[in-house]
Amino acid sequence: MVIADHPFGVGANQYVVVSNVGGYSARAGVAWNESTRRAPVHDTYYLVTAELGFIGLIGLLALLGSFIGLGFKSLRRHLPDDTGELVPGLLAAMIIVSVHISYEFAFVEFVIHYLLATSAGILVAVSARAKKRIGGATAVTMRGRVLPT
Repeated sequence: MVIADHPFGVGANQYVVVSNVGGYSARAGVAWNESTRRAPVHDTYYLVTAELGFIGLIGLLALLGSFIGLGFKSLRRHLPDDTGELVPGLLAAMIIVSVHISYEFAFVEFVIHYLLATSAGILVAVSARAKKRIGGATAVTMRGRVLPT
């Protein structure tokens, strides 16, 4: 109901206030007690859309999709050292987070942001290191000869 009335969102961290003051919680049949009326909607995708509009939803999907795409791209490369073992775990973490936040609003907690940012940072670092290593290997060889580096 909030998304239908406010397609551009109600503002960041304003869902609980708008849902209670605007009567959306009462129309949805949410029980009138402190623990239920102060909690945001459990689907993070709906929450982001209600607070930031469809532009915010597109941004969240682009953020998660880019990290998942980078994980699949890094997974195709053969990384001979220990960093190659990190990629499947980090990719699985990104996919599980993307699925799990459709059932839980825990993504709005700052601790989860730290974990997601750490996982994303490690994934980007592993990908950049592999790209640098592959790029460096092709630049070193020329016409069958190995050039000094």
